[in-house]
Amino acid sequence: NASALLNAALAARLRIEEDDGVEVVLRFDNPAAISRNLVLAPYKDSTISTRLPVTSVVDDVHFGRFSLEANQQEPLNLFVPLTWLQRQINRNRQANLLLINSPSRKLTPFILNQALNSAWRLEDAEAELESRGEHSLELNSSRVFLDHSLGSAVLKTQPNAIRLLTYFVNELRVGDSSTPYSMVTATERKGDFAHILPSGMKDDQIVINQWLADDLDAKIGDLLTLKYFVPSGWQTLKEAQRSLTVCRIIPLEGTAADQTLMPDLPGLSDSENCRDWDPSLPIDLDRIRDKDETYWDNHRGTPKAFVTLAAGQAMWANTYGDLTAVRFQADSSERDKIAESIRTLVDPTSVGLSAIPVHETGMRAMRGGTDFGQLFLGLSMFLIVSGILLTWLLFVFSIEGRKDQTGMLLAIGFPAKRIRMLYLIEGLFVALIGALVGAFMSLEYTRLLIFGISTAWQGAVANMTVRYSASILSLSIGFMAGFLIALMAMTWTLHRQMKLSAHSLLTGSESSDVMNTGNKRRRWTGWILSMISFIGAVLLIMMSKSLGSSAMAGAFFGAGSLLLISLMIWIGMVLGRMGAASRNLSHSLISLALRNSARRRGRSLAVVAMLACGVFMVVAVSANRKDPGEGAEQPSSGTGGFSLYAESSVPIVQDLNSVTGRSSWGMNPSTLEGTRFVNLRVRDGDDASCLNLNRAQEPRILGVSLDELAQRGAFSFQEIENNEYQDRPWDLLNQNPVDGIVPAIGDYPTVFWGLGKKVGDTLTYHNRKGEKIQLRIVGMIRSSILQGNLIISEEAMARYFPEVEGYRAWLIDTPADKKREVSEHLTRRMSDAGLSVETTVERLEVFARVEDTYLSIFLVLGGLGLMLGCIGLGLIVARNLLERQGELAMLRAIGFSKHTLLRMVSYEHVYLLVAGLLAGLICAIVSVMPSIRAATGQLPFGLLAFMTLMIGFSGVFWVVISTRIALRGAILTPLRNE
Repeated sequence: NASALLNAALAARLRIEEDDGVEVVLRFDNPAAISRNLVLAPYKDSTISTRLPVTSVVDDVHFGRFSLEANQQEPLNLFVPLTWLQRQINRNRQANLLLINSPSRKLTPFILNQALNSAWRLEDAEAELESRGEHSLELNSSRVFLDHSLGSAVLKTQPNAIRLLTYFVNELRVGDSSTPYSMVTATERKGDFAHILPSGMKDDQIVINQWLADDLDAKIGDLLTLKYFVPSGWQTLKEAQRSLTVCRIIPLEGTAADQTLMPDLPGLSDSENCRDWDPSLPIDLDRIRDKDETYWDNHRGTPKAFVTLAAGQAMWANTYGDLTAVRFQADSSERDKIAESIRTLVDPTSVGLSAIPVHETGMRAMRGGTDFGQLFLGLSMFLIVSGILLTWLLFVFSIEGRKDQTGMLLAIGFPAKRIRMLYLIEGLFVALIGALVGAFMSLEYTRLLIFGISTAWQGAVANMTVRYSASILSLSIGFMAGFLIALMAMTWTLHRQMKLSAHSLLTGSESSDVMNTGNKRRRWTGWILSMISFIGAVLLIMMSKSLGSSAMAGAFFGAGSLLLISLMIWIGMVLGRMGAASRNLSHSLISLALRNSARRRGRSLAVVAMLACGVFMVVAVSANRKDPGEGAEQPSSGTGGFSLYAESSVPIVQDLNSVTGRSSWGMNPSTLEGTRFVNLRVRDGDDASCLNLNRAQEPRILGVSLDELAQRGAFSFQEIENNEYQDRPWDLLNQNPVDGIVPAIGDYPTVFWGLGKKVGDTLTYHNRKGEKIQLRIVGMIRSSILQGNLIISEEAMARYFPEVEGYRAWLIDTPADKKREVSEHLTRRMSDAGLSVETTVERLEVFARVEDTYLSIFLVLGGLGLMLGCIGLGLIVARNLLERQGELAMLRAIGFSKHTLLRMVSYEHVYLLVAGLLAGLICAIVSVMPSIRAATGQLPFGLLAFMTLMIGFSGVFWVVISTRIALRGAILTPLRNE
């Protein structure tokens, strides 16, 4: 008796603990030799259901997380004994996967494929060389149709071989007489078949046996009509027909009576009588007559008619092959030798046998995945800049507080270089201690961040497990970076401070502002730098359309950053000229406020920069938030206007829109009234959505009937390759492939972020036959429920990926008030197919949750930057007012009231608040232009209002507190000091 082992992820989903003694119901696909895409493939018993006891839960260390896909999501694995599974699916001693370990990495795919090329056998391709009499051999396949490569190889080794194509037709009709369900063979006029096909037989002629001639009362010259299902017409079972002229009637004997001409068709060949034929096949058993039963009893599937090979292939050839067998004259003793000759001429890749470097693929996907270190460093850059500015301000305050000491040292003969070194050594001790404390605090900060990602922010990593991993190297880099940044800020400050004379420092007759340069040459330098930054921002925006993936968003983010630098330089120059311009103002209080704002230009600019950085980060992040449920009922939304999305574990060959398809699963017609299905074929691959942190190598492909999406105008397109298709973008997929390149459409997050591609780029795939297929991105839809997939036409899927069987995903349109009822009904009725159903809004929310979690994290970082800006504002307000106590006392002495002075000080800093807010807002809008232009985001007006109020409240708080401290007490002492 078999037992099951579950991995930890699956056990958690099922709430199963070790030694619980529970059982699970296991349903799995019952593989068929013939492709389910063919009309003759039975769908009865397509799944197997069994109950197994759970004996153990295996963790990651013990193979529990085994997966060959380049995804980071936990696979839901269940392990059973191989021999038990082989018995269940009647595949004894067979496997479809071999795992090969090469610790030294010496076994490359090339070496393995060479070994495979010499070791594989015809049986591995489900082909067999059988005897047909004493001196005849036949190559056939349990897949019914021979692979093209096998048929070609036989003809190369046996030039006189006879090609055969036998097909099941629905009806043979002459006039009013008809014969149902018969075999017809297409062949060549060679060997024994030279006696069947007349010399010079044309492709519009047919040979029938005597039994059929008697049944149809047919004679030579009559027009006989064949009706048959198109081989790949499994979706709608379209019936085709062709009329041929009877050119010969042959007796039912010899080669014409050979029952082995019929291929092994599941559900037919193994039936004792016609009434036992598999009812899941597209046949009507009521049409079968007694004489048909007698013919089956006596002759089984012996063909009743013969046509030329060209005629047969024109009617019945398909992507799986154009022959059902190849016969040739050879002694049975030569079978092994001939089989080896055929095998050596066939590339095993063409029959689905190849070595795949899963380790290399996985490593390549990991290297191209999300680097959280770089991600958080990049998005923390504005926070780092704010920290640098705050460090600079604090050091400036420290040096300015000792200007008397500096002036005295200069006056008594100490060289400026020595004084600068003295202060720098003092600062080095502080920077060293700060860098050390910061490095060790970063460990706890990282632990706290990982805790957040593992709990409240788990959506950012798609519920993945993130482990803490510190190294001496990372700590050393962080320590040195912090230390050097502080050292550079101190060095620059001291360099500017030491340019002042001893007299200026002792008397304070010249401004000590290290940012106050004022000479004409440097003003020109400022203008030049500002223009260079502005022009760089404009160029990045202009170039953005030609960029792809993160480069486009990065271009806009870079443009916003350059614009912020340009504005900061411009604001600095405006502050430098503000004092002179303010003299022309008529309002004396505003004039004083403007001059005071410009007097400490470096400090004022630092506050503006810190506030702008914080505002930039907060607005840029918040503008990218979106509501997945907004307008979800509209066809142009991310849901496509569909209510439900469903996927199954095994392929479904029936069209669930048809009465036959629904009845085959026992569905209730009244429950599904008003419900429409859009069928999707699925070619498995890597998940390219935001739920996979790795770089997808071969993303999953969906094959869809384009008419279904085009008629309803499903989904909104963000960009297409050819503007001629602007009004009918889905028709882009109907373009004929050029040089074998298949047109494909993906949504924006999949193409840009998941794949790092843009419109016009190509991706390379390999189908089961080893053929290289290229997909060209011809359009992108906006963020949608199809995220993580590329979309091609259903016809292209059938042509280039014939191994994909049936449907495994559906877009479901159902009335809003029946969503829950329909979902439960489908899940219950199609449980054998492993069907799972979810609402489209829920699916969008899953994708949006990842993005919104990142945005929440970055919003916190932006908030910290904004907080540093407010702290800097408070420090500067307090410092300025404490330094100006004498000045404020003088103003009070000449008649200014405390209320008037409070207004004046408030005006000074309101200018800084407004400048920082506007600068950050303008640059943030530039940086999020792709999001706003794509209608995936909107400006957070509520947040902007709240942020403005908080910044204003912070400014007022610091101004009021600092002013009251500066103005309290008697004015005599400040006047004396002044």
